[in-house]
Amino acid sequence: MTTQSKTHVLSWLTISNLSEYAESSAYFERGKNYYHQGNVSTLEEEDGIVTGKVIGQETYQVRLWEDGEELGYECDCPLGDGGEFCKHCVAVGLAWINDCQIKPKASPKELSPGAALGKKDVERFLYAQDKSKLVQWLMEQIRKDKQLGNYFKLQAAHHTPEPNLRKLTATYRETIKKAIDIGERNFIEYREARHYQAGVWVVVNSLQDLLSEKPDAHHAHLVIDLVEFALQRVEKATNSIDDSNGGMGEIMYHLVKIHHEACKQATADPEELAGRLFNWALQSQWDNFSDAVSIYADVLGKAGLSTYQKLAEAYWRKMPSIAPGGKSDYSHERSVITRIMEDLAKQTGNVEALVAVKSKKLEYAYNFLTIAELYLEAKKPEKALEWAEKGLQAFPDKTDYRLRDFLANRYHECKQHNKAMNLIWLEYTETPRLDRYQLLKNHAFKLENPDAAWQPWRKKALTFLREKLKADAAKSEKRPWATPTHSHLVEIFVWEKDLEAALKEAKSGGCEMELWLKLAKALENSTPEKAIEIYQAQIPVIVSQTNNRAYQEAFEILKTMHRLMKQIDQAKSFQAYLLKLRQQFQPKRNFMKLLESPELKNG
Repeated sequence: MTTQSKTHVLSWLTISNLSEYAESSAYFERGKNYYHQGNVSTLEEEDGIVTGKVIGQETYQVRLWEDGEELGYECDCPLGDGGEFCKHCVAVGLAWINDCQIKPKASPKELSPGAALGKKDVERFLYAQDKSKLVQWLMEQIRKDKQLGNYFKLQAAHHTPEPNLRKLTATYRETIKKAIDIGERNFIEYREARHYQAGVWVVVNSLQDLLSEKPDAHHAHLVIDLVEFALQRVEKATNSIDDSNGGMGEIMYHLVKIHHEACKQATADPEELAGRLFNWALQSQWDNFSDAVSIYADVLGKAGLSTYQKLAEAYWRKMPSIAPGGKSDYSHERSVITRIMEDLAKQTGNVEALVAVKSKKLEYAYNFLTIAELYLEAKKPEKALEWAEKGLQAFPDKTDYRLRDFLANRYHECKQHNKAMNLIWLEYTETPRLDRYQLLKNHAFKLENPDAAWQPWRKKALTFLREKLKADAAKSEKRPWATPTHSHLVEIFVWEKDLEAALKEAKSGGCEMELWLKLAKALENSTPEKAIEIYQAQIPVIVSQTNNRAYQEAFEILKTMHRLMKQIDQAKSFQAYLLKLRQQFQPKRNFMKLLESPELKNG
């Protein structure tokens, strides 16, 4: 540790900072007690980051550093995971301050922080100690740290003589249960999950070490049994854990990797393994072995894959077919067996085998599209066209727009342009909005003389939309609150950069606030006066939402207005507008504070 880094750390890690950051005075007092009881260990500083462990009922790792003008901190305890400056952070901070405290009567040599012992000094010290003393110290730490205890228990089991494999197995099973089973706890919250997962990783890594250090068939078979024992418990425990960080999924993924490697080393019986993997895939909800066909192909070989396929086909035959428009089946069993059958079909490289699987479930138009895409990828365009047309026949009304788009593209390739355009026109009339309008234009531009071809379709699309608006308005005469706006027309004209037409539609028929603001943004460069007019009309609507997010949105718009009004020499008018806002929204204190920002002052 350099003198510079240690002095630098002292400049921001102070008792007053620790007290300020501890949200509860109780955190500071408890952290102080932890420090005085000697619960802080492995205190270090490297590159301006202070780290330390705090040992209590559990052991937690703390990191402290300078984060700009603030104190950065991390602790893997439940409170730390929730972002709080916990008692462990306080304890490590106090330990560091004490460690670096310059004593008044110290000699110049002692005053130098650079004279502090480093890792190498500790290493030399430990080598010089009696073995029994080291064991005594280590056992003291093991008693305090459950994860450390599990680690060394498994290390000791690794070195058990061959005749005691029974003891090795029993030790692993006991440790796996203690590390994974959540016991009487009903649920592990997110803030506790990381610490829990760290304990499980001790077991996972130890199983990997056992397989690597003893690469023989006997130990590989043992690892297979232990991994399956662990995986069963991990799957069960995951149901009672907030796994938002994905840690449990990562653990299961690594356990499967170890299992696969162990099966290779053990030269496991392929047929017996095939049955076990298939049954596990169907019974587990976590899909850990649902892709066993591809992962374990090198272990299963022909005999194992044949057994696996027979089991899958027998189960698959029990699955009823789902006809177009039929009731969908989202069961876990169906999902898994479908995935297995698709993997088996892919192994053959035969597109017909894969289609046979997918054609057993045709409740949606999109299912037809997936089959058509398979044929197109297999360079069988006639089959692709046939299945796309089948899908359209099965779902003639309000079909999946992606299927229509796919089929229209096939028609274009066959020079059947009228069929393609009529199909996309039908899609537009069912859903007359911008993305369908863009789809219509995209297909019109596949015709000869695209610009000329597009104009009649464009006119037809806009006329259809205006007529629909009139019809909808007539229906809503008795329901004024449901009167349709011209939002779709405004959106289309803004996309086409016809801002005058967009503004005309917005003024005559209204539109959504988001579109007003989008239109104003587009008008800023060409006609800032019109943009300002829109912004002025929308700010009261936004502020009336009465929340800080709305106030911030209004503030950002005001900054834009300020810039635009200065450009056109209307700075005084802007200040008059601000005064009007202050009078109108005076009770909204948080908004008033934003209006006092220097960014809204003249200059």
